[in-house]
Amino acid sequence: MSLNFIYRFQLNLHQALLDSVKLKDQIKEIYLSTVQDGNYPFILINVIKVDDKSKANISIYGLEFEVCIFSRDKNKKKLLLISELVEEALTPKNLGFGEYSIAGIKLNDLSFDEARDLVHNKLTMRYRGMLKKV
Repeated sequence: MSLNFIYRFQLNLHQALLDSVKLKDQIKEIYLSTVQDGNYPFILINVIKVDDKSKANISIYGLEFEVCIFSRDKNKKKLLLISELVEEALTPKNLGFGEYSIAGIKLNDLSFDEARDLVHNKLTMRYRGMLKKV
């Protein structure tokens, strides 16, 4: 079994966010790996876990991933605005690729982190989804 579909899913997720005109107006970059000096505000995409839930005649994978939003604002207003735009962009229709479709996607958890300077903020949006090979 090739695990290349995980990377392809991550690229498709990246593209779905890039395709949102409203979102592109609010952020500087969308990264697929950790960055040291990112241009604020920016988004980081992490695939956390993939579970094989396949049956004898069908390939199904459970996915856990997170979209982390980083900004420089004191009241988290920018983070919340960007999170709404991320939610709009991440639909099952937008995330299917090649022979894979998204059977479902759900925002499971939100968490906020503040830096010591109280200006740099992070919002982590953790998702679960089901990827099905057609």
